[in-house]
Amino acid sequence: MATNFMIAGACVCLWAAGSPAFAQPIPISSGSATLPWDGSLSSFAIAGSNSQGNSQFMSEYYQAAKGGFNGGDTVDFSTTIPVTNAGNHPLPETYRGAQYQAWVTGSLTIRAKTFVAPPATGDGSTFQTFTTSFSMSGSIGAYATADRSGTPLFATGVVGGGTISATYRVVGNQYVIAHSGGELLRFVDGGNLPPPWTTADIGAVGTPGYAYQGPDGDLFFGGAGADIWGAADSFRFVYAPISGDAAISAELGGESSTQPYAKAGVMLRQSLDPGSPEVILDIKPDGGIEFMERSVAGGATTFLSGGSVSVTPMSSGVSIYQYVQLSRSGDTVTASICTPGSGAYSCQLIGTTQWMTGAALAGVAVTSHDPTTLNDSYVPADMPTLETATGTPVPAPWHYTDVGAVGTPGSASVSNDTFSVNAE
Repeated sequence: MATNFMIAGACVCLWAAGSPAFAQPIPISSGSATLPWDGSLSSFAIAGSNSQGNSQFMSEYYQAAKGGFNGGDTVDFSTTIPVTNAGNHPLPETYRGAQYQAWVTGSLTIRAKTFVAPPATGDGSTFQTFTTSFSMSGSIGAYATADRSGTPLFATGVVGGGTISATYRVVGNQYVIAHSGGELLRFVDGGNLPPPWTTADIGAVGTPGYAYQGPDGDLFFGGAGADIWGAADSFRFVYAPISGDAAISAELGGESSTQPYAKAGVMLRQSLDPGSPEVILDIKPDGGIEFMERSVAGGATTFLSGGSVSVTPMSSGVSIYQYVQLSRSGDTVTASICTPGSGAYSCQLIGTTQWMTGAALAGVAVTSHDPTTLNDSYVPADMPTLETATGTPVPAPWHYTDVGAVGTPGSASVSNDTFSVNAE
């Protein structure tokens, strides 16, 4: 029985295009950046490494912290930090072990996990600190001269994530940035994805994608590529192998792209070949739902059914927060979407299709519909959970598992809105 599981995830990780050759970005594992309350001169110093050596980057810039918000507001700390020499002097930069005194250019795009500020009744003498996780993607270039002319010393993409903290004075139901501080961004090492998860770019994506587990366990993933459509796909895939019946579900927190045909969702796929047979259930930035299938290798992709969900425009794209699920039982794949509510979920069946049996890959997929830029997405609070069994899967947000040394595995199923749970 294919059983259902949910993906929760959250923080975020992004990166912008690097060199024209679309080299793999450098993962940032440590460092910090500050955004002063008054927008005065500040800096970041971040570090990371890959197989080609250690790198350290600096920037001096003018960028202010978020000034304030009201209790009950949905707060978004997302921003863009310039990579520049606002102090009017060259900065020490290390790229793959080589050291430079350089004039730099570029930017870091910070995408923060939103939160709701609690209602307040402060008198101006109390303070409250808010902390949330973020993902970062960016590009950094360096030149030998202040006019940034000629051949760059280096150009690279960077990607990472961490936490943002800021302290606010509470005045009535308002939170006002404390005049002695600002926002502090701390970068942490996201490390590799936990087993059984693997990630890869599929097809000719252009800008390389990424996947990153944030400090709160969130899955941040981003991909470029032309599309998931036609006879061949190009996108970023976070996946695990399956051999029989299975269900994959994810709570999509949001997307950064506003390109009409960008998309993020859950996918079943026979292989990593761009023209592999696949089934996808995705949500586009306008809230449009797509349930699509490629039934044979190299064949056309068919739109099966769709619908729409409500999305909320944010400074960093759109907020979605919908559960998407694909479940396979035998050769039947069922697609459904569930919307969280007040203590309940409102679920809708999107459709079913006949697809292949046997070994396949299940996971989450994202494409920007533009090879020159990324579509950044995230799954809040946890990595995807993949469960396999026999029978008919239970719908999202429900899932089941054996607890302890049960001996004979149990099962769960649903038929005509009636749940059946079996245990020895």
